[in-house]
Amino acid sequence: VLSSFSERGQKAYSKAGSRATEVLSGIKTVSSFTGERKEIDRYASLLKEAETLGVRSSFVSGFFYGITNLFFFGTFA
Repeated sequence: VLSSFSERGQKAYSKAGSRATEVLSGIKTVSSFTGERKEIDRYASLLKEAETLGVRSSFVSGFFYGITNLFFFGTFA
């Protein structure tokens, strides 16, 4: 489960990074058509997707860590 989240998160960051590279390589064109705001919003939405996957991954990881500790320390009680 966690590897799936990690893989999907890496792909999302990769898409955002490639988008940023593309825009920065053509910054004069983007600027001439006053597309800065549009590109910023597009990049932010790609990062939001990666952030959501990261939060879900952290939640699942923390949940399983908590369950493991519950069983581990529950055996001592």
